[in-house]
Amino acid sequence: MEDFRNCVMCRRGLYRGRYQRHTLTDNIPRAQPEIAAFIQQHAELEVLFDNTRSVCHRCWQRAVNAARPPVAAEVPEAPEENERNVNIIHVPEYKRAPNNHRHCIFNNCVNDTRHRIPGAIKLHTFCEHKLYIPEEARVCREHLEGNNWDELPDFFVATNGYIIDVMGPFAATKTDAQIMHDIMTNEENPLHLLLQENDAFILDRGFRDGLGSIEAWGFCVDVSNPVM
Repeated sequence: MEDFRNCVMCRRGLYRGRYQRHTLTDNIPRAQPEIAAFIQQHAELEVLFDNTRSVCHRCWQRAVNAARPPVAAEVPEAPEENERNVNIIHVPEYKRAPNNHRHCIFNNCVNDTRHRIPGAIKLHTFCEHKLYIPEEARVCREHLEGNNWDELPDFFVATNGYIIDVMGPFAATKTDAQIMHDIMTNEENPLHLLLQENDAFILDRGFRDGLGSIEAWGFCVDVSNPVM
């Protein structure tokens, strides 16, 4: 009887009111055969698609990711002549804002005005908030005069510089670890659609108090310059 109360893939208890569950209905093998096959292949308990068995949200997402067709790799454009010899320096503790003049640097801002960001403000955000603001970034008049630079959001950027998602703004009183914990513990956060088990997080020491919530999802963590 206990098998009915547990995820068929990882045996996690599903009736504690803590975890979202997905019922294995009888139409899944017909409508989503790849997902059904993945669940059967990785199940630790008996699998019946008869509305009596369930999987947790984490295992369901694993099955959805596995069934998703592979995305064709984009061929990067050849760099301009004046970009060929640029040296790239990775600074793990710093973030970079989007280099986009068409939108305000603040997330979800729809104001029409666009202004260059003064050098003094760029220096302030770089020194105080570890955020680099590139040349083409713009800010609307309201945010420029509001001086709320500590409310700028977190950016999720791929290794090629492509911005995957923008989250925030977050209160200045929240640490990086607290923000990461809130993101990881929200099972509906779209970040979980992009990541798969054993994906690696390379973080600085500011995230050390939130590593448990990352590892709980089966991700790997590498903290640069750890505190001894």
